[in-house]
Amino acid sequence: MNALHTPIQKPDRNEMPKLLNKYVHGLLLKIAAAFNAPFDQATQAVYLEAFNNLDDQSADQMYNYAIRNWSNPSQMPTIKFLLEATTRTTVRGKQQWLLVVEIFRQWHPDTGISPEAPKLHAAGDYAFRLIGGVRGLAASKIDHEGFIRDRFLEAYRRFHEEGGEQTHFTQQFSERLLKQLQQARSMQLTAGEGSASSI
Repeated sequence: MNALHTPIQKPDRNEMPKLLNKYVHGLLLKIAAAFNAPFDQATQAVYLEAFNNLDDQSADQMYNYAIRNWSNPSQMPTIKFLLEATTRTTVRGKQQWLLVVEIFRQWHPDTGISPEAPKLHAAGDYAFRLIGGVRGLAASKIDHEGFIRDRFLEAYRRFHEEGGEQTHFTQQFSERLLKQLQQARSMQLTAGEGSASSI
């Protein structure tokens, strides 16, 4: 009879998950510290319930997004805000991949890309160049499409994680290369003028 009347124990909301994801927990603590936000054990338990199954890559993405975009000091970013960080880049990356496929359909080796082809964002453009562009896709086997797509999505994610630094590097590299080519060209012209005047 006593067994039937034993009160059911409710889970303690303050209790940390049994299989604690220490990496995610560490990043959440760093976010709280960065914004000087109160983050007591009960709140930590709630956040870990939402994020405990995140892989390290998605957790890094969440952390970088929060550090760059959260604008309320002394407040912990909301779970909704952090969840958006873990899904937004992936969803946009997949949308950009679909545009890549459409661009490839509107490409011909003799005439190039059709003017009506869709345009990619900076991150999509960077990831597309990294997989070799249309020529890279044309040279690949159809069986490898999944692998190429994964490489594209990884490059797309990395672009956002690093805040688009690749674009600045590419621009600086291009400017430096152009300057070197201009200097080499002027040296050739100067050398050509000297040999012509000695004749």
